[in-house]
This record gives sequence, structure tokens and C-alpha cells, in this order.
Amino acid sequence: MTRHLLATALLVVVGLWCCLSYAADSATSVAAGQTVIEGVLTQVSKLPKAESNPYPDCYYTAVIEIKNILSGRSIPRKVVLVLPGFFARQYAPEAHFKTGDMVRATVVPFASMPDKVRQTQQADEVEDVDLEFFFPQRITATSALTSAEHQPSFAVKSPGKREAATGRKRDDNAARQRRERIKKDLEEINALLLAHGGDWNEWYKSVEKYRNEYWAQFQSNPGKWIGDSFFGIGELPLGTVYSPDFVRSLVAFKNYLSARNVDLIVLRVPYKGEITDDIFSALPKGEIPNPYLLRMYKELLEADVEIVTDIIPRAKASRFKFPLMYWYSDRPERHPAEGMAWVAAEAIAERVKRYDSIAATPPAKLHLKEVSTGMDLNSFLWATEKCNPFWPKGNSKFNSADYISFRGVYTDDDKPLGRRTGSESPILLVGSSFTEYPSLKLGGNITSYLAYLTGIVPDMLYRAGSDASIPRMLAREGDAFLEKRTVCIFPMVPMVTSNALDLPPVVDPAKAPRTAVASYQGDALNGVIKLRNATQDAIGAFSADGGLILKAREAKAREEAEFVLQLPKLDGFSFFILEIESQPGDAPTIKGIYSNQSDTVHKSYSQSERTDTLAFRVTSEKAVTLSLTNIRSDIPTKIIRITVFGVK
Repeated sequence: MTRHLLATALLVVVGLWCCLSYAADSATSVAAGQTVIEGVLTQVSKLPKAESNPYPDCYYTAVIEIKNILSGRSIPRKVVLVLPGFFARQYAPEAHFKTGDMVRATVVPFASMPDKVRQTQQADEVEDVDLEFFFPQRITATSALTSAEHQPSFAVKSPGKREAATGRKRDDNAARQRRERIKKDLEEINALLLAHGGDWNEWYKSVEKYRNEYWAQFQSNPGKWIGDSFFGIGELPLGTVYSPDFVRSLVAFKNYLSARNVDLIVLRVPYKGEITDDIFSALPKGEIPNPYLLRMYKELLEADVEIVTDIIPRAKASRFKFPLMYWYSDRPERHPAEGMAWVAAEAIAERVKRYDSIAATPPAKLHLKEVSTGMDLNSFLWATEKCNPFWPKGNSKFNSADYISFRGVYTDDDKPLGRRTGSESPILLVGSSFTEYPSLKLGGNITSYLAYLTGIVPDMLYRAGSDASIPRMLAREGDAFLEKRTVCIFPMVPMVTSNALDLPPVVDPAKAPRTAVASYQGDALNGVIKLRNATQDAIGAFSADGGLILKAREAKAREEAEFVLQLPKLDGFSFFILEIESQPGDAPTIKGIYSNQSDTVHKSYSQSERTDTLAFRVTSEKAVTLSLTNIRSDIPTKIIRITVFGVK
């Protein structure tokens, strides 16, 4: 009897609590701009795994079919909820919802949420761009829907177009064209795979003889004029071309930009051998020597990353329109010449013209002028790398004693366009030296040609020799840098796909309140560092002033070194930041490994900052391993100081 009475009392209490909760929601929702709803989740985006996601915080979206509006304003019957997923890699209570769940929620327009919420990564697989976004201030699962007599009516039409995190109006027509383009490119790749038996490995094996035929000529370095176009042999990508870590990091970069209402368009600039493979082998027309490149494209497209998949066929179709597509007279040189820069710019221009903001921007007054390598002999290629600035021999129309000529883009005051930095242009172009050639100084490069074709001068975010650092570098600029952007263009070097891009760290070193725990330089630096492979290889040594100098043994070599840094006590801190001060001018990759975590930065030859940061979540481990690659002989790496900061 007592047990029965207790159970009855408990049911009464729960019932009273539900009624009071409902009454409280109803009484406050109108005044607070809230709406209390009940409904069924008809689509739930997949939340990535917290432990392996590149970003520590993530929301996820779900479409809800609203059955009841219990209080508040009228909203459409079908909307998108932005649900908490995980924070600092710890799952939120709301992370468990799935398709078919019945829920009750108190929601507000997502655009009314603070920037910190609106600009955090979202796992969003909802393709219906006409749905409005709402944020649930409270959401719970329910086993039954309430029967409410006096409900506000549903909004027949959405009161406004769906807006993204920044609050800027979403370009629905451009979004539709973007989806259609990704779908079309994906269908073409799937059709090619099916035509080759549906197996990537077998397809790769089937063209092995053409790769071997091409590489057999590599050492002899053949080059020839075909009509008025010169071609030589160059690198071809072998093996799988890319790493899964690269794909994951590029997807994360796309999501970072998407959360700020900026689209990403990626273009992988080909190796120069990829557009001469059929000239120096019997490769059949339309065939490619490495189908794994298409597999990478496929994985990116399936993850909603827009990448130009037809750049190699485009380049082959245009290669006889230009005297030089690449600097074929110097076999090791990878940078594009005029032809490849124009082809890349044309492929990008076709895609960016779909945006209303770009079509509505008054075009810049630009024109073309003939220029030459002789007008830019201080360029890195000619002054430092000692490449040949003259026409190749063998064609009477192109005197081998003359400097190579090409077209540059000039402004209406007859000045070369050059590099524009700022935050006003709707087009942001990010990248490394591949965006500079044939000549940044003379307005001849992918960026300038894109400006000429679209009438919109892009702002540039540039990092020499370090495409991989672009996402981290962009995050350092802050969200205000992206407020007026419509699209971010990333013409990436072909080598970058072998490793992950540098993503923003687990905590923002610029914004997180941090406490200096220890700083090491001179003898103190020597005392906390234990060199591993560097000592026996004679790569690493401490200088007289106490700095750690890492230097390759041979002039053309690129070597690596590794050392262990003992950490100070980090009790009371959740995270720690390593601030590494080094001498500018070099470009090593610095990777830190700590307790199954890793963080990476790529230094750049053009980098002026003396410090780079790595960040980790504190565990019981007492040391961090630092691995440096791309160590040169002519530009040694010198680590001056390492400072450890704690973040609570």
C-alpha cells in the first residue's frame, strides 16, 4: 500500500511540474520573443565524432515538422533547429536526438543568437535553403504531443529568407547552382569509375604502362615545340595522391567558412606533367594516369566541398593557345606560367559569376598589356631559383635571347594590378606563391586574371611556401575579416594534399585568457630540450647565445629533426599553449604531439611574425614531442625561445 501511495504521489508531482513548466513557458515566451513548439524530427544531420573532429565545438542541424505551437509567435510548420552537439569535445545533453524523435522546444530565431554561437562549426546536411533556422533554448524528448486548444496559427510564408550565421541575406540562386554543379561533377566521376570497372585500384593498375613510359623519359628531360607551344616533361603524381587527413581538414575548413556565410571554391593547380602526360607517352585521349586524384575529388564533393574537377582537361584543351603553360625549360620548376594561370582564372570566374553580390558590384576598369620576365628580374624564380627567363630554343618566332613575354593586368591609371589586401572585396583569394606567377609585380597571375575576367579585384591572403597554413592564418584574422565576403577561392599547390591543413587550435591563443607558466631561452632552453634524431645526424646544435639551430647537411636537402620538451606543472589548467619564437625567413613544418593529440603549423618564407603557437588539452603527460620538417641548409631554422601558457 505504501509503495502504491508513493508511486501515485510521484506521478502527481511530475504532472504538476509539467503543468508548471508549460505555464512558465507560455507566460514568458511572447515577451522574450520565444516560441514553444512540439513536433517530430524528420531529418537529423550526422554529428561528427567529438574526439576526432578538427574543431573542439560543434552544433548539428535537424528539420522539425511542427505539430503544435503552444505559445509565442507564428512560425512556419517546417523549420531547422540548430542543436548543441559537443563543446571542448564533451557531448552536450542534446547530442542524442535522431530522426523520428518527438520533441518539445522553446525556440528563438537563430539569427538572434550571439556571434559565438552563430559562428561555431555546424554539421549541416539540410539542403532545403528555404527553411528558417531556429535555436532551441530548451528542448526535451516527449512520448506524446500536447493537445492545445488555442494555438497561434502557422506562418503560411516564411517571414524572411533563410540567413546564415553572419545575418547577411543568403543568395539562394547561387546556393542552388552550387549544389547542381557539385552534383554534376560527382555524377561524371561516378560514371568514369563505372566505365573503368568500378574499382579504383584496378583502374590505377590498368594505366601503369603509360606512367612507366612517361617516367622512362624523365631523366633525359625532353622538351619540344609543337607549333608555337613549348612543352617539357614534369612530375606526375604517383600512389594515392592524398591523405585522408587532408580531406578531413579541407572539409573542416569549408565548414568554418560556411558557418560565416562564405562559400569555398578549391582548385588544385596540376603538376606540369599532368598536362603533358599524353605528349610524352601513348596515354589514350581522355584517360588519366592516376585515377586516385578523381577519388579525392569524389570524397570532397560527397562532403559538400566544391572543387574544380575538370582543371586538367581544361588545361589540355587550351595548351596550344599559349607559348608556355609552365616553365618547361626548367624541369624542377613547378609554378604556373601564363597559360596555366589563365586557365585556372577562367575556371574560377565561371563559378563566381553566379553570386548576386558579385554581379551587383561595379566592375573595376582594367586592361591588358604585354610585359616580360625582363621587367621583373628580381622575382624569386629568376633572382633566387635562377630559372631561365628566356624563350626555349627551337622556334624562330621566339628568339631564345629574348625574355619571355606574357600579358599583365593594368588599372585605369596604367599601373600593374599587384596584390590587394583588405577586407572589402566579396572575393577573397588565399594561397601561396602559385597565385603569384608569371609575375605578381606585373599583374600576371591567377588573381589578376580573375579580376580582369570578373571585374572584381579580389583581396588576397598570402603565405609563401605554405598553403597548409591558410585555415589557421585566416582564423587569426578574425571573423570581421570575413563579414563582407561571398566566396573564398583556394588555388592550392598539388603537393599540399599529402598532409592535413593547419586548422585553428583547440583554444584561440589570441583571445583565450592565458597565464605565463614558464619561458625557456639560452641555457634554460638547453636544459628542457632533449634532441632525438638531430644529434646523431649532426642537424641540431645549440648556438653560443643558447638558441637551437637546425640545419640540413647538404645544400639541396630537406631534412627533419625531433626533440622532446619537458613541460612545467600545469595543475589547475584545462589547456596549454606553446609559443615558439624563431628566426624569420625559414619555412619548416612544426608538429607537436602530446598525449594522442597533435597540432601543426607551417612557417612561411614571407612570414614576418616571430612566434607560432601550438595548443593542447592538459592531461597527465609531462612532455611534448616537437617534430620539424623541411629544414634547409641555406636557411637554417633557429628556435630562440619557447614559452608555456596555461588556459583555464
